[in-house]
Amino acid sequence: MYKRNDPFEQLSQIKKVDAPPFLFTRIQQKIDELQTQRFSFRLSWSLGLSFALVVLLDLSVFIKEKHELNQKSTLAQSLNLMPDNTLYK
Repeated sequence: MYKRNDPFEQLSQIKKVDAPPFLFTRIQQKIDELQTQRFSFRLSWSLGLSFALVVLLDLSVFIKEKHELNQKSTLAQSLNLMPDNTLYK
């Protein structure tokens, strides 16, 4: 008896495919190219310094905001203003 959609029959029709002989050498060449690509010394230093400057700028803004917030609260206290909800506690 013949089955129309017999999966084993379809598998028997598969033929072996041979890879081109130069495929392995091309793959090795691509891997070697990826390993040799690196940042230059000058680019590494400039990226590191840029990152450090951004961090320092961020810290200086944060410290300045904290200092200004402390000054505002002392000004409010000297004028006998309540900067928080101490009335409701």
